Amino acid sequence: MTTVMNGPQEIMDALRGTAFDGHAVEEGPGGTLLVEGLDSSAMLPLWRAAREAVPVTGRWPVMTCFDYLEVQEPGPEDVAAFAAAAQALDPWVVFDGRGRADYEAWQISSYLDACLGQGAGRRDDPRLAGITQAGLDRWVYEQMLADPALAARGLARGAHLSSTKNWFPESDAQLVLLPTPAQWLAPRWLSYYGAARDKGHESLGAAILQWEQRWGAQLVASWGTMLQFLASRPPVDPEDAWQLAGQLMAVGTSLQHEQWELALALPRGEAWFVHCRP
Repeated sequence: MTTVMNGPQEIMDALRGTAFDGHAVEEGPGGTLLVEGLDSSAMLPLWRAAREAVPVTGRWPVMTCFDYLEVQEPGPEDVAAFAAAAQALDPWVVFDGRGRADYEAWQISSYLDACLGQGAGRRDDPRLAGITQAGLDRWVYEQMLADPALAARGLARGAHLSSTKNWFPESDAQLVLLPTPAQWLAPRWLSYYGAARDKGHESLGAAILQWEQRWGAQLVASWGTMLQFLASRPPVDPEDAWQLAGQLMAVGTSLQHEQWELALALPRGEAWFVHCRP
């Protein structure tokens, strides 16, 4: 079991010779340690240095702002209860995706024109009649998978969705070193607007654990209404990419793109961006 380092100087000594040089580590709320006053250009180098040191420090690093830290300090029994709840939950019951409204014929035609191009793709299939929003999104995805030219067009439209270029550039961030090496417990200390529902933060922990185990996802930043991840094993299979895109959009209901756009982009990049706002 990894021992959690508790002293700021102990952390600084452990990270000497890295991007941490010249930065002070201070005590924060809830048993956290903080590195404050960072700009966006310092975010990833500092995070990577702290991430590589997790086996030594016992602390998972997350970029955030003070406003999004829970100020109470959870005891060991609180963290254990949170972990047990998260491991017992199916997060996709709590985060259940978008609405299922039916489309009328003119809406279907307009949507296909916007996504595929004027007159492109099959439009005479009777299954298109009264199709739902989710069904039409899937229809477009299948059309693109079947047509390399359409797929290239779709990828060009959404390639930024799996790039750090899509990330929120916080100008006054802080690095939080959580008192646990388990990143999926982060929602016990960090607030996320999209998890403000019954069993929401436990379900977010469960989702992060699933993403870590399946895709090598690592939580990099939490900005209250936004989450940022890096994934070391992006999906390769188109069906896996579709399912993962749906999960990310269920947790990030304010994302302004289509599921097929994200599904095309996910195999081609390592960065995830999730957004849910009031």
